[in-house]
Amino acid sequence: MTPIQMLKIIRKAARLAGSQMLIERKKLYLEMAAALETLIRERDEMKAKCLNCGASGSIELFIAHEDARALVAAVVAMSDELTAAALRYVGLFRPAKKDLAWDRAAKLLGELVPMIQSGEITRNRQTYPAPREAWIWAFQRALEARSAGKLQTPLTTHGWLLENITFWTPEKTAGTLPAVVDGQTVSASPQPQPAAPSTTLQGAAAGEKYRR
Repeated sequence: MTPIQMLKIIRKAARLAGSQMLIERKKLYLEMAAALETLIRERDEMKAKCLNCGASGSIELFIAHEDARALVAAVVAMSDELTAAALRYVGLFRPAKKDLAWDRAAKLLGELVPMIQSGEITRNRQTYPAPREAWIWAFQRALEARSAGKLQTPLTTHGWLLENITFWTPEKTAGTLPAVVDGQTVSASPQPQPAAPSTTLQGAAAGEKYRR
């Protein structure tokens, strides 16, 4: 029996307990109903939310939903600039005045992971290079365009992002992205070097694979 079903039964019992002999019992029923209403309200308010993409869901969903766990795996490593930028970009799909569902956020991220791992995209039957630097650059451009009022949200597809990646060249990000060597942040090389795909994004992709 769910808390809401219990609440309905208690309310019905309180209505039936109308005689003088049952006044105390009616009072008890009303107190039980009030306590149960508080419990239900607190349960509904217990939600987990990603501060980057805005994906939200109840604590129960957070624990049990495979997509939610996959997305949380990406959130854990916020030191990875690519992961952080990807999550902020996914937030552009959040509907106005609503939270982004965990499964929707994980699906969007899962669609990007294979392309990020391959290091290239195909657009209008033409292949374009898409290294790690290109994705970070495109994610940032999307966020800047939204802030400037040049990109209407919520987004519905990755079309805008992929179209921008077709315009990326190494010169656009040369020397602008930091690199980490032996735990120390140093200036990036003028010529971008291939980087291994984010393990956290791989985790999100795995979650999307099993969901399907």
